[in-house]
Amino acid sequence: YNGLFLWERQLPGARRYGLKSGGSNLAATKDSLFVAIGEECHRLDAETGKTLSTFISPSDPSEKEEDKKGEAKEKAKEKPVVPWSYVACSGGFLYGCRGTSTVFAHDLETGALRWTHSGKSILPTTLCLGDGKVFLVDRSLTGEDETQAMEGILKPNHFRDLGNLMLAFTMLWAYMNFSQYMLIWYGN
Repeated sequence: YNGLFLWERQLPGARRYGLKSGGSNLAATKDSLFVAIGEECHRLDAETGKTLSTFISPSDPSEKEEDKKGEAKEKAKEKPVVPWSYVACSGGFLYGCRGTSTVFAHDLETGALRWTHSGKSILPTTLCLGDGKVFLVDRSLTGEDETQAMEGILKPNHFRDLGNLMLAFTMLWAYMNFSQYMLIWYGN
């Protein structure tokens, strides 16, 4: 970046709050800038700032209900806007997270929704892309589920070994600090 001012554009609602619980609303490729605003993500031309396309986050499957014929229809009540809590571009796809419930990918060429994954409590700050895969943390386990999953893995001797290791490092730290103190004291 050489500091040359190319363009400026006002995007109402593009301000991001709560970065501790959500990711940034910006992503970039060599020719585009992606800005998430509410349920939309705008693809802006990097040279001109003009909107090239707009991507919409998919609706949550729990927001649909089946009518008597078995067809899915949108609930009639007013639904709250659930903003994109994560935006990233990689390998020709635009990845996003809708609140903490749905992770999805749009094809950058066609704009088509390629896939979605629904979870109970996805942490947007843990989403990671790599080697054509998406990694995430979904905190849908209860305390009992976690205890059951760890049963048989952590045993009392593991805690004893950890305590011995902590004692050894504490003694090493004390030895190093005392030696340094003695050297300084002796050298006056």
